[in-house]
Amino acid sequence: MGWKKEYKKLLKEETKKRLYSYDATNKINYLIDWQIEPGTYGQYNSVELQKRIRWFINELQKSKSVQIIPSDLKNDFSWYFTKVKIKEDFTNFPAVSIFQNVFNILEQKISDIAALLICFACMKFMYLTTIKFNEIINQLFKEEEINNSSLVKRVFETMSRTSLEAYEDIIYEGELISKSRQLNPNKNHLTVSEIAEMGQDFSYHWSRMLEQVCELTVESLNYQKNYQHTHTDEFTETISKDFNNFKNDYFGFNSEENNFEDFFEQTKTMVLSSELDSALKFFNLKRTDSYVIFKKAYRLMAKTYHPDVNSDADANQIMRKANIYKYVLEDHFKNV
Repeated sequence: MGWKKEYKKLLKEETKKRLYSYDATNKINYLIDWQIEPGTYGQYNSVELQKRIRWFINELQKSKSVQIIPSDLKNDFSWYFTKVKIKEDFTNFPAVSIFQNVFNILEQKISDIAALLICFACMKFMYLTTIKFNEIINQLFKEEEINNSSLVKRVFETMSRTSLEAYEDIIYEGELISKSRQLNPNKNHLTVSEIAEMGQDFSYHWSRMLEQVCELTVESLNYQKNYQHTHTDEFTETISKDFNNFKNDYFGFNSEENNFEDFFEQTKTMVLSSELDSALKFFNLKRTDSYVIFKKAYRLMAKTYHPDVNSDADANQIMRKANIYKYVLEDHFKNV
């Protein structure tokens, strides 16, 4: 069909021109700039942790007051974390909570300081991802698109689900660590730091999901706007149906709203596959290589680029990337 060839041509042109709702000279950075908390975790008692948590909440409240949210996503919702058997309350922003239920249950199961650390880890991840989400949404989409487009609504839904999955893993892994090791902020500094910064492990996947769903959405919106503008008489119900079918073939998902679960899982599969390919390429590995071979490759890189042995700024960046891909590959080897 002629429109199919035209659509491919349009995509090619837009790749060059980047006809988004923002200045084409701006380069979108989806990655979270994760900074380790200042000071030593040995100084982090329950009072200090609560201060930082309140700061996260206050900053998000400021951001929420100016952020546009699709009208049918403004209602609060509850989510059940099956791994840890906890139900928590959220608001769509895309998924914000004070984690009160999480704290109350974990406090009984482990300890108050461990519960606070895990909630702090969730809060820090929530704060950094929400601020990044708002930044990207406001760059890419106009107010009328956020309010009225089902495609933009899907971006909110996708990143809400991605955040919920990350929270569940943070809570689950944080609880496992707390039960298996001693947790005293005045002594076990490395363990405290590991739990508090646990969200960093999940921030890369979150960023890649945001990039994937935003790029699909922008391409779809641009096609609709350009096609409707230049082919008003031809944009019939039949063409709309054909366009949706083609999006399913081209992007690997069905565009109907009631198929969000399929869309989310297929998008996640695409992102995870891309992350795995990038990680393997970074360590010069093949998909058939074993976990032992990967560990050797990682140790060799650490011996070369770890800050303790290499003070170059580039070395630090390489090591940060190595640690991100290390998590990707460790997760991969768990499932093979």
